[in-house]
Amino acid sequence: MLSVNLEKLILPNNQIHFYYADINDFISNVGVMQEWLTADEKLRAGQFKFQTDQNRFIIARWLLRSLLSNYLEIDFGEVVFEYGEYGKPFFNTNQNIKFNLSHSGDMIVFGFVKNFDIGVDVEVLKMDFDVMDIALKFFSKKEVGMLQSLPEQRREVAFYRCWTRKEAIIKAYGSGLSFPLDTFSVSMDSDDTAELLEASIGDLDKEKWRLFSIRPKTDYLTAIAVNSKITQILFKPLMLLEL
Repeated sequence: MLSVNLEKLILPNNQIHFYYADINDFISNVGVMQEWLTADEKLRAGQFKFQTDQNRFIIARWLLRSLLSNYLEIDFGEVVFEYGEYGKPFFNTNQNIKFNLSHSGDMIVFGFVKNFDIGVDVEVLKMDFDVMDIALKFFSKKEVGMLQSLPEQRREVAFYRCWTRKEAIIKAYGSGLSFPLDTFSVSMDSDDTAELLEASIGDLDKEKWRLFSIRPKTDYLTAIAVNSKITQILFKPLMLLEL
């Protein structure tokens, strides 16, 4: 039987739990993991054109189900997901655990919290594109100004800070791309400080939201958004154990 490197998981009300996994550490067991997916998930996996994308989906779902079954103290097969209007998965439970996941390149990340909406986004850092061209199309005027004020050698990383934080907020909000990226602004000057600066749509109150940036590996950047004043984060890499 396969398992991950975690003891009994307990999620306090005042903490965010963040996990990250390298697909390469799990790929040799993807066939076994696929057998634990539901019929619907197997169908979805088979719809991916490329094997890499199919493997990533299978590993991500297996890991997510492993984590939730641990938190909720239920059998692996009892974790059956439902989906919101924009495809965000959730699992009904009286423990009110909220979660989100994201993947890019070889990295999959997961965020868990109790009682509050959460969104996570991870991006592999690529420096082979015009950051200002994309920023002018999608970012707010305030963000474009902040990006332009930075030296050119700092703009790429700042762009990814901005992009991941905005995506994390959108995913936490649960509204998908129907939430325009230029209707709110986030900070981008540091990995250590992240915040929602302003918003002109919905109920995005900068006093109620917290943002965090984490680098699971040197060439990856992750953002976490939660509609709470929670400041405690525990994070850990996921590895496979064969029992």
